[in-house]
Amino acid sequence: MCKKDTRLVRFWSSVDLTGNQTIKNGYFMPATKSGSSSYPAVHELGHILQKSIVEKELGANYTYWQYEKMADKHREEIMSIVKLKNDKLSVYAKDNSRDFFAECFANLNCGKPNAYGLALLEFLKQRGLS
Repeated sequence: MCKKDTRLVRFWSSVDLTGNQTIKNGYFMPATKSGSSSYPAVHELGHILQKSIVEKELGANYTYWQYEKMADKHREEIMSIVKLKNDKLSVYAKDNSRDFFAECFANLNCGKPNAYGLALLEFLKQRGLS
């Protein structure tokens, strides 16, 4: 049986439909008012994109631990590109490397990209994906 993740329960109970509160309380990275409504879906698309990058780099039969290691490598690469390290990171971006990538992707695509979203764009360009 899976343990209940109380962070997710707190997060979803705090979500308003506009996303404004989630930006203020640090669960979302900066986004426009219209971009914040699609933010959770775009975050999940970020996970899908990263998994496709991992599959391209490791092949289709990678293990969970290989994925974790590659996600850590991606985070390090993106962090090496970041120009302004004191820009805002969300609560989830600080949790693990997979959520870091997905949060940077959401930030890049939801209207107000900061240094982390722009660094992800450069990371994607380096791989011919943008």
